[in-house]
Formats: sequence, structure tokens, C-alpha cells
Amino acid sequence: MKVAQIIITLSLFIVGQQSISSYSVKLFPRWALPSASRRLMNEKSFTPPPSGTVVTDAFGNLVDESGVRVWSKEYYQYRKEAEEHAKKRALYFEQSQTAFKENRKEDAKSFSDLGKKEGLLMIEANELAVKEIIGPQNLSSSDKIDLHGLLVAEAVSATSKFVEQSKLGGKKSVEIITGAGKHSDAKKGALIKPAIMELCKEKGW
Repeated sequence: MKVAQIIITLSLFIVGQQSISSYSVKLFPRWALPSASRRLMNEKSFTPPPSGTVVTDAFGNLVDESGVRVWSKEYYQYRKEAEEHAKKRALYFEQSQTAFKENRKEDAKSFSDLGKKEGLLMIEANELAVKEIIGPQNLSSSDKIDLHGLLVAEAVSATSKFVEQSKLGGKKSVEIITGAGKHSDAKKGALIKPAIMELCKEKGW
């Protein structure tokens, strides 16, 4: 069966001071989606989709007329900034290594410091992009979280916070939408779903 979307459902129970949880996975068949929604955005490609008619797919997500997921222009801007900072960081670190090998220690430190600064700016830009995804979901009052558009580490962090807050808020179950990973590397397969499943196992959910 071709899967268009995956939802991990966590059932949360509190017994005394002990938390007892279980989870199940729901698979949504690709044919259940309208034809315009049968393409999901490549989560590792942060190029804004071409402008055009925006519609709502079967899951309530905004997509363009070809079925590609659409987010705010700020989201793409922050991802682009993060990529630029990442490239500069790599360049500075490379220059630092070259300077160190040539015994230019002061230059090596200077380039290293610049690389670290670019790394912090990259993290900051990615965090702003995450807010563009997570913010509109109003997780404090929602029983589900959609991880589309997030990188693996971001998805794991967001899920951990969401589930713990949901447990504290007395919610009995939550849904974690991971996507099917159709655009992940063919050799590696889906990345976010197994990472979230492993998180559930580690946390004992």
C-alpha cells in the first residue's frame, strides 16, 4: 500500500505517580487523497514553490495547485538564511584548518571564531523557521502536532516538548503526524518516522 501520511497516536494514562503510555500507527493510503494532493513537499528542499492557486488538501493542509505543501514566505526566508550561514561556516572552518596547518595560529583562531558565529546564526535562523511551522498549530490547546517541514532533530525536540506538555495538561491521547518520508534518500528511507518511534521507545510512551 502506498502511504501518503503517517500518524502516530499516543495514548497517555497517569496511574498514581507513574505514567503509562502506548502508541499506535495509522497509515493513510495514497488513494484516499485528492489527485492534487498526491505530491508532498521534499522536506529537505527549502525552495519556495511557484506561485499559483492555493487549496486545502484532505488533511487540511495548504498546498499549491500541483499538490506541494506551502508554508509562509518567512519560513523559506529563514531556511535560506540558515543554508547561507551553513556554507559560510564550512568555508571559515576550512580556512581555519588551512591556517593551522601553515602554523598561522592567530588566523586559524580568527577563522574558527567566525565559523562558530555563523553556526550560531544558522541555528537561530532554523529556530525561527521552526516557529513558523509550530506556532500556527497552537499546540497548547491541540491534541496533534504536524512535523512536516521540520528536520529530524527539530521534529524530535518539538515532539518531546509537545507530548510532555500534553501529559502535564491531562490529555489522554495525542497525534503525531510524521509524513511518509517519500522524499527522503531512497537508500536511507524515511527519517522522521523512525526517529519519533525511537523517541517513544526511549521515553517509555
